[in-house]
Amino acid sequence: MPLQLHHVSSDAEFNDLVQCVCESYAAPVNRLWRLFRHDASPAGFIELRDRLIREFRGDPHACWLKIVDTDIGDKVVGAALWDTYTENPYPVFKEHPVEAEWWPEGELAW
Repeated sequence: MPLQLHHVSSDAEFNDLVQCVCESYAAPVNRLWRLFRHDASPAGFIELRDRLIREFRGDPHACWLKIVDTDIGDKVVGAALWDTYTENPYPVFKEHPVEAEWWPEGELAW
């Protein structure tokens, strides 16, 4: 199982990366994951992929890395997002609301 580390540099790489992340959180079930990816349908997968691409492209400090297994056709078997700063990005604490646009309005039965 030769593993290789790669920087993610193109939008096309996010399909396999998001598939790996979704499979990783699926078993055992991780309820916290549902807060970040509510919809497990194919449309939900696309929404998650596109959201991660937008966030990645909009953050100059973001660095996605992926691990591929060369024995199984460069399948993505791990991934990580790193934000690297040369100075404190939060010199003054400011409270601001966070809107989870991927989460539906109202209550959800678990």
